Amino acid sequence: MKNRKAGSRLVYLGVIFCLLVSMIFSGCSSPQPVTPQRNSPVPSAPEATPDEGPQYGGTLRIAKTEDALVLGNPSTMFRQACSVFGAPAIEKIVFFDSAGNLVPGLATGWDIDSAANTITLTLREGVKFHDGTDFNADAVKWNFEKYLEQKRSELLAIESMDVTSEYTIVLNLSNMDNMLLPNLANVTGMIISPASYEQNGAEWAESNPVGTGPFKFVEWKRDERIVFERFDGYWQEGKPYLDKVEFEIITDPMVMKAAFQRGEVDAIIELTENVAKELENVADYRITKTGLPMRLHGLFPDSNNPNSAYADVRVRQAVWHAIDRDALCHAVGLGYWEPLNQAAVKDSWVYNPKVKGYPFDQAKAKQLLAEAGFADGFKTTIYCLNLPPLPDVATIYQAFLQDVGIDAQIEIIDKGRFDVMVAGGGGWEDGLTILWSSVVPNELTVQSRLMSRKVSAARLPSVYFPDEYQDLLDEVIFAPDYKTMQQRTPALMEMMTDKYALVPYMYATNGIAARYDYVHDDGLYETLFSQWTPQDAWIEK
Repeated sequence: MKNRKAGSRLVYLGVIFCLLVSMIFSGCSSPQPVTPQRNSPVPSAPEATPDEGPQYGGTLRIAKTEDALVLGNPSTMFRQACSVFGAPAIEKIVFFDSAGNLVPGLATGWDIDSAANTITLTLREGVKFHDGTDFNADAVKWNFEKYLEQKRSELLAIESMDVTSEYTIVLNLSNMDNMLLPNLANVTGMIISPASYEQNGAEWAESNPVGTGPFKFVEWKRDERIVFERFDGYWQEGKPYLDKVEFEIITDPMVMKAAFQRGEVDAIIELTENVAKELENVADYRITKTGLPMRLHGLFPDSNNPNSAYADVRVRQAVWHAIDRDALCHAVGLGYWEPLNQAAVKDSWVYNPKVKGYPFDQAKAKQLLAEAGFADGFKTTIYCLNLPPLPDVATIYQAFLQDVGIDAQIEIIDKGRFDVMVAGGGGWEDGLTILWSSVVPNELTVQSRLMSRKVSAARLPSVYFPDEYQDLLDEVIFAPDYKTMQQRTPALMEMMTDKYALVPYMYATNGIAARYDYVHDDGLYETLFSQWTPQDAWIEK
């Protein structure tokens, strides 16, 4: 029976895939001990020919389907994608290199004292914000205070801060947090000008990034474009090479592809898999993807509601058993997706190979539903953001769930409502929300950012996270050292999946980009840890 069902569903998936194609043609490496490092001096660069190296001038036009929600105030920037838009103007405390190791950014070095629960940051001297004010330890302290006011989980271990010199700041921690320093290579490490914020206010700052980056902000026409121009006072001598960076917002992936093919934009980021397949064999283009998947996608249940069917672990287990992730990844992911059996990808050190998980088995799903009192099934809702290819994925989820008796209606929602539901404390009822989370720098950050008791009530109020799980999550994140953290992580993954089936994770996606061959050194979606490097990007003339 199971095999016949699997076969019929694969046929269905094939139909979905053919429909998608016809539509097209019709229109972490292991954590490393963190040690102080320094950047090599950056020499000034003369005008160059392609054979000699980077050339100066030109505008890099990058297309993306979604606009930023917040551009200039990182403390309220809860979407990882927003940091891509802000990066030309706003730099971070530290960065990841292409192998995932932390390297200096606005901090030239750092010292971790696990016994004293302190992290001391040594900051880069002689750096100016775009408004002409100085970057220094007071500016960093002010920025961190703004993050803490927003109760950002990434920095909540900071208990107090001491500015010990103009370019040195000591972070005093309530307990050692092994993810804090890597988080400073993410949104919470982005530093803006306190003076511009204080002078113009928080609302102004949301839309006007004033940082230390290689490009100054020019304009933001919402849902159309974001423009930056070269900052001549940038601290890296001889950089940037480009005159301008422009983001073009083109919501329809096929329209975006056509604009790219006509040469109206130079690069596309976050391609859909269908578009990537269309472009990958064209000689003039270069298609790249991240070395490890960037996002984990799951069906987040309203399990915190005692009246919901999903409050019963057996129902959550049944959902996981009901869906053939391999077939889904083949039909819609087109080889770019990886099926999941836990909240980690197989090449990640976080992955626990001993996790049993819930392989595709619809007979088992029906048995679990019957044991939970739903032998005749039940009605539910799949909440889905109106962003391709998610509606197609929702349709496939709906069909698989129907096979085991779960009558799921799909509700397509706009991004405003979506953000209120999953990040604004609104929540949802009687259903599953299709939700994804960025894997930066690894899957543990996803759990600490979404599922710890410090933030889950605000960011995912509808999802049940038991005290036992959150206690163990704290033990992992706040372990005294990386070795201890690694030793405790397998138990966390096993508890999350095999014991509680907290979130049925379905698949992981890579970041995919396309660019013309004349675009160089932008760093977008090209390495294990994709780092957008606007200061290094250049265009061959």
